[in-house]
Amino acid sequence: MSRWIEDPQGREEVEKVTRFLKLPVWKPQYLGKFREFWNELWEKIDTNAETSALTLSGKEDSFPKSTAFNKDFGVAREQVLEGAKLAEILGIPYGGLLNNNTTKKRGLGYYCTVNESIYKCLEDTQLNYAESNYFDAISNDDLLGKLQNLISREVINNVTYTKYSDGTMEIRGIKFFDKPSGDIDRFD
Repeated sequence: MSRWIEDPQGREEVEKVTRFLKLPVWKPQYLGKFREFWNELWEKIDTNAETSALTLSGKEDSFPKSTAFNKDFGVAREQVLEGAKLAEILGIPYGGLLNNNTTKKRGLGYYCTVNESIYKCLEDTQLNYAESNYFDAISNDDLLGKLQNLISREVINNVTYTKYSDGTMEIRGIKFFDKPSGDIDRFD
């Protein structure tokens, strides 16, 4: 049970306060059972608060160790936001960072800290930068750029012309395999 103490603030209108939360009990100014109820209520609140505080002191949250809640952030193995997992999601094993002097192995993915992209190694090399003869960009942004360059569109005199990367052209759904005459030469 909670113990009562004198008001540490010395307020004249307060008779006593609870020990833990310092909840005040005002001096009696009326008759009735409300004062008893108030004292009992304050005592229960204070006792529960003190018991909870003692129970929880020095305790940690109950999540298992070696989870994302207590690991370091980074791109190395065993770190949250692990680069190895990102490369594996892209479908290739992770080889590490591109920007160091280690040997890069063919078929592995390497993260370039300069370009902030993942590159697939095409041939074994010692390079520490993304040379196009040795590395192919496979990050989502790089792949999106390649896809966006497959089709070009232009509207000329309210007619939509579409040119595909294989040379095929389309005008409002009609495909042409030879270039039509007129303003369409702007595509070249």
